[in-house]
Amino acid sequence: MVGASDDLFEEIKPVLETFCENIFHVGDVGAGHKTKLIYNFITMGHASIIAEALCACAATGVDAGKFSEVVAAGGANSGIYQLIVPKAIGEGDTSGLQFSLTNAAKDLHYYTRMTEAARLTGNVGNAVHHALVQGMTLGFEEGYVGDLIPTQEKLNGIAILKR
Repeated sequence: MVGASDDLFEEIKPVLETFCENIFHVGDVGAGHKTKLIYNFITMGHASIIAEALCACAATGVDAGKFSEVVAAGGANSGIYQLIVPKAIGEGDTSGLQFSLTNAAKDLHYYTRMTEAARLTGNVGNAVHHALVQGMTLGFEEGYVGDLIPTQEKLNGIAILKR
């Protein structure tokens, strides 16, 4: 995600191609950073919803494996879901999405500041940021985003993952 003038982008594109798998020119200077924050909001939003949904499965007696089959076959499936859930419910391993909880919280903090400056309500962004901060507060600050699942376990006193 690159923010640059058209001329500058064309000049730096050959350098980016030497080490970048995907290159997106998203607008002028600053647009790349804003695009990244919005993208990470969606990603962390998915992760937060997934963790809470798995907690709801555990609390209501829904088999997480069967639930995962339903999700995989429908519109709620996503790359984020597939990175986090199979390892988590199969092995109790929450490292499928190797993005740190600390970095995720930092990005969501920047996202909520950006939406505030744009005079948006940002209710969901604030909730996602809060979920990440809760995870850090409960001892997962050195962990990955998938640790939102054990965060839900601690918050609700419910075993979600097999250990």
